[in-house]
Amino acid sequence: MKVKSYVVVELKTTEFKPEYAGQLNFYLSAVDEYVKDENDNPTFGILLCKEKDKITAELSLKEY
Repeated sequence: MKVKSYVVVELKTTEFKPEYAGQLNFYLSAVDEYVKDENDNPTFGILLCKEKDKITAELSLKEY
């Protein structure tokens, strides 16, 4: 099965910060608004950080 979606990948060289989730969401919204068309599935994002605090990351990404 093919999944026709855009993927936004953000690489950070620092520890995870809660504001990274909002920044990634901004990029996802921009791709959905200006790049994808009605035949594409929703865009999804991957955020890779050098380190993370599990609780901070889970709470920051809970709504996404």
